[in-house]
Amino acid sequence: MRLTFDSKDGHRYLAKAVNVDIDQTGGIRTRRGYTKTAVTSPVHSLWADESQSWCFFVQDQTLFRVYPGMTTTAVRTGLTPGQPMSYCVHQDRVFYTNGFQNGVVSEGVSAPWAVVDQDGRDRIRFLDSPPVGKLLASYAGRVWIARDNVIWFTEPFDPYSCSIAENFFMTEGEVTMLLPLETGMFVGTTRGVWFIDGRDPASMDIEKASNDKPIKNTARAVTGDVLSKALANDVDAKFTKPVGIWLSDSGICVGMQDGTVRNLTQRAVRVPELSGSGGALFQFDDRIIATAEVSDVN
Repeated sequence: MRLTFDSKDGHRYLAKAVNVDIDQTGGIRTRRGYTKTAVTSPVHSLWADESQSWCFFVQDQTLFRVYPGMTTTAVRTGLTPGQPMSYCVHQDRVFYTNGFQNGVVSEGVSAPWAVVDQDGRDRIRFLDSPPVGKLLASYAGRVWIARDNVIWFTEPFDPYSCSIAENFFMTEGEVTMLLPLETGMFVGTTRGVWFIDGRDPASMDIEKASNDKPIKNTARAVTGDVLSKALANDVDAKFTKPVGIWLSDSGICVGMQDGTVRNLTQRAVRVPELSGSGGALFQFDDRIIATAEVSDVN
C-alpha cells in the first residue's frame, strides 16, 4: 500500500494516519511496538546525549542515570516533584536544572553547580554561581541558562561562574527552546523563534526567524542527510552540517545554519491544537518522531 502522488505539485496526501510509519517512497507499514523494561513506575525527563554516553530520567523526587542493559543508579534525591528536567553536556560533564534545583554530574556523581574559589582571578568583577534555570544548552564555550524571558550565559570555558548582572539577554516571551548549531543558536519563545548569530555575546546579532511557536522539549540537532530528501524541492545541495529540527504549533520546523527556518509540514499536515506544555522528539533509524500533548483530540 502506497500513498497517491500528485505530479502537479509534487505532494502525497493522506487524510489520517494512526500507528503507522511512512517511508520515503510513500509505503505504509505498521509502526513498531515497544519493549518493557525493569522501570515500571511513571517517569519523566528521559534524556540521552548524542553519543549515548549519558542517559537520565526523573522518578518522583530522584534523578536516575541509565546504563546499557537498562540498569539504573540514583544520582540525586530530594528534587521538587513533577518538574521537567533540562540537561546539557559541557566539558565531559552533564549539567541539569529543573527550575528549583540544579547540579552537575561528573563520573556518575552529582555535585553542586556553584562558583569555585576566586583566588587568583581578576577581582574587579564579582562572579556568581550560575542561576537555577529551566532550560540549558552548551554553546561557544559557555553554558546557556534560560528562565522565563531571560537567558544567562556562563563565563567562557568556566561553566561554574556567571556574572548574573551582566551575562544575560532578555527575550520577547517565555523561553521554550535553546537549540545551538555551529554558527549560532535558535531561541524559541511563546512569541516565535529568534536566531542568535555569532559566538561572542558582546557582538552577537539577534534576528527573528519565525512566528511559529516551538513546543517545549521537541528540539534537537540532526545530520543534514536525514532531511535532504524532505527539502529536495527547496534545496539543491546536500547538507554538510547539522540542522535544527523542532515541533511548533503549526508543524515540524527546520532551522538552517544561516538562521533561516522552514516549516516542512505546513501545507501537508494539519496539526491539532497543541497545549504547548511539552513533548519529545527523537531520531530512530531514518525517522524523526515528534510527540506532544494536545488540547483537543477530536
